[in-house]
Amino acid sequence: MQMEIDILRAALDIIKKDHGINLTALKNREKIVLIDALRGKYALSELFGKPSFSRSRYYFQKSLQRRKDKYASLKERMSEIHADSGQTYVYRRIKTELEKVNIHVSEKVVRRLMARHGIFVC
Repeated sequence: MQMEIDILRAALDIIKKDHGINLTALKNREKIVLIDALRGKYALSELFGKPSFSRSRYYFQKSLQRRKDKYASLKERMSEIHADSGQTYVYRRIKTELEKVNIHVSEKVVRRLMARHGIFVC
């Protein structure tokens, strides 16, 4: 019972969810944050005993967090091109500029990265 109260308090403090929180409705990333916050107080085996926390999901999400971003250098270069253009280049011109420096990616990747990182024409 005390563990459930601690889980709900951690959800309220860390994730900023309201008092009527449903642990099964949390996203996997939020569950991982909760488990990591409560690890000092409870053993992992105790936390995995809860129905909404599974061991495989925890370790899978942890592996995703450790994974490197394969588009990190591309995002940086796209931001530079966009800033140098006075924030006027759209995805086609950014793609053309990338191809000039031998960086070949699809239009879809350029558009998705622009949308995800807030690179828009002013």
